[in-house]
Amino acid sequence: MKVTVTRTRRWVVGAATLGLLAATAACGSSSGSGDEEKVTLKFTTQYGPGSFFADSQERWMKDVEELSGGTVEFRPFWSGSLVGAAEALQGVQQGRADLGFVAQPYFTAELPLSNASYLPQFDTDAAAIVQAYAELHETNELLQAEWADQNLVPLAWNPVVPMGLGSREPIESIDDFDGLTVRSSGSQSLGYEAMGAGTAAIASEETYEALQRGTVDAWAGLTIDGTASMGFPEVAPHLLAFPEFYSSIATPIAINKETFEELTQEQQDAMREASENYHEYSIEMAMEYEEKGCQQYLAAGGSVSQLDDDERERWMSEVEDDMSDAWYESTAESSLSREDLESFVTDLEAAVEKFSADSPYVDGFVACLEAQDGSS
Repeated sequence: MKVTVTRTRRWVVGAATLGLLAATAACGSSSGSGDEEKVTLKFTTQYGPGSFFADSQERWMKDVEELSGGTVEFRPFWSGSLVGAAEALQGVQQGRADLGFVAQPYFTAELPLSNASYLPQFDTDAAAIVQAYAELHETNELLQAEWADQNLVPLAWNPVVPMGLGSREPIESIDDFDGLTVRSSGSQSLGYEAMGAGTAAIASEETYEALQRGTVDAWAGLTIDGTASMGFPEVAPHLLAFPEFYSSIATPIAINKETFEELTQEQQDAMREASENYHEYSIEMAMEYEEKGCQQYLAAGGSVSQLDDDERERWMSEVEDDMSDAWYESTAESSLSREDLESFVTDLEAAVEKFSADSPYVDGFVACLEAQDGSS
């Protein structure tokens, strides 16, 4: 087992002995005993304390520890200190980490269905997308098989709020992209390339230095709050609001399958219950952190701009088909048929539409634009 294991003693008593136990607790007496493993699990994430992802995941870990009666503990490795973002899937598969934040945009070939919300028909409603993926992993055999094939069990699905763009200099028109180098990943790269920019698939934890050195001019495919926690307002403080193009995804805390199966039923149930709790509080938490991240950008002298209606329409008309084709092409090495893929997209669309009806989420880039305009 890829975990640190110690033994603790669980005292088991019947209802008839509760009064005696209370009276003799100081002496440590009991009417029976049983053994249960106490495990310490290595948790990896590319984000550091102060970011939504790290802080919400820490809350999830504390919830698991409490629900498990202290039999599950975690040793978190922040800021990619154990496994980098681009190696997280293999790191958890192989047991270098027991579980962690597996950002599927780095693994489009291995996790195509989990990247389907990149398709242009999906908007930036992070709450609806999280609820949709959490439900589909319980009901959709294709999505279940995708993660099982990677030797991983998804637990809590993180709301990855709109993955937008920030730059060293303001971007106010499509022409401003000409000649820029944009840190980007996934099918969104096609949109920036179509507008004249070059793209570089740099891991998120390496992007600050690239911006500082000027080897890239802008970051894309990352969130306001996540980048703010990594210091990006210091080097690329100008945001672009573009909800028609940006994507939201649901990225899970995933655990090595063998490690999960070696836990007791009670420990597994604690993780599942903590994950259900996480889905209830995480979106409000995400919105709070987006607002805080927005204020960090504005306080650093940054700005939020938006392309005019005609330019946004032109952009989307040029890249929608290419982005859809790119997603289908990314699945070529999988065993999924076109019929399977289209069936899953249909199920995802229906689930997102269902959960959107009562979603509290507001796009963070648009909210930041409104906050800037309201304070000017």
